[in-house]
Amino acid sequence: MVGFKNRYMVMEVFLDANRDSDKADPIIITQYNVTRAINDSILVNFGECGLGSSLGSFQVKYVNPITKVCVIRASREEHQKVWSAITMVRSIVNCPVIFNLLDLSGSIRACKTAALKCDEAKFEQYKLMVGDRVMPERGLKIKGTEETTKPQGWQKRRYTPAMERKYLDLVLVPMGLALMLGYHVWLCYRIVKHPTKTLIGTNSISRWIWVRTMMEDSPRNGILAVQTFRNNIMASTLMASTAIMLSSVISVLMVTGSGVEGRVFVYGDTSKLGLSIKFFSILACLLVAFLMNVLSIRYYSHASILINVPPKDNKPNLTIDYVGRTVNRGSYFWSLGLRAFYFSFPLFLWVFGPIPMFLCCLVLVFLLSFIDESFDCAVRSYEGDEEEGMKTALRA
Repeated sequence: MVGFKNRYMVMEVFLDANRDSDKADPIIITQYNVTRAINDSILVNFGECGLGSSLGSFQVKYVNPITKVCVIRASREEHQKVWSAITMVRSIVNCPVIFNLLDLSGSIRACKTAALKCDEAKFEQYKLMVGDRVMPERGLKIKGTEETTKPQGWQKRRYTPAMERKYLDLVLVPMGLALMLGYHVWLCYRIVKHPTKTLIGTNSISRWIWVRTMMEDSPRNGILAVQTFRNNIMASTLMASTAIMLSSVISVLMVTGSGVEGRVFVYGDTSKLGLSIKFFSILACLLVAFLMNVLSIRYYSHASILINVPPKDNKPNLTIDYVGRTVNRGSYFWSLGLRAFYFSFPLFLWVFGPIPMFLCCLVLVFLLSFIDESFDCAVRSYEGDEEEGMKTALRA
């Protein structure tokens, strides 16, 4: 089996040489800003075609913000182009920098020796510079680079502040989703057992009565009924088009790897796997919204034909009840499509951290509880399930 051939470059980043060595670093070197600087250099020097051919395997595998050592991967065919673009990088976030190649090899394991030697040399240099003035915590922090500078898979798992952020995702995100799901389970129970106390149940009864009124005088009300269904179909078409357009945008973001990875303001999991899960969750909600709206269009289209059939000409299997159920099914699928959009709001905020996502779930449940409740209803209150209440309304 033939695999992809890559080249791994161990680079050392030198910051502004004119600054005082005692001052703090003007920027924090991260995978995000290093990747962005190299991509910009490739685009400027080799154009969009060169950038596109290099992005297939190009990736900044690791960056140590303390020792300024980074490991960069590029394909064997494009590594010289990437190397040339790296040497022409002059700044990262408006801070002058210079890249120095320490090692070039064909496997990531071979980069280990060069990276560790550089870390040890920097640690010895730091001890010579500060002497006895080195702070214990600073010395331990740099001394630990023998383990922390290893790319992913070299070091053992250690407890870090980043793990605390991941725990927030494991706690707040399930709590927010459970809150949303629990509310909708309660809403379904209310719709089935007490339909007139919810807006969805009340509207279902009203549509049932409207269908009976339209079909009793079909020649006179036929145009009104068809126009009403046309408006509903247009609304469902708009929501379906919006859902599939947003799904395309999310798919592009997933493929290109764009996102908030490495941003400071995201307090939570910022790993690539976590970002992919977030984008996939949003994509799943949008696709469900698209499917529900398409089914809504299907039932509304059927109902627009059935409603013009006079009741006296109906066959035994084509009654007012059947047409009413068809209209209500179209409305139910419309409501499910809207609920899928509602679920996508907290999932989108999850990209910016689990705290905004959880707060959005709380606000949504609070608002939906007012929207879904029917406080003032002119329809009679019925005991029993929704269908019995609708039939009672038809007999009244």
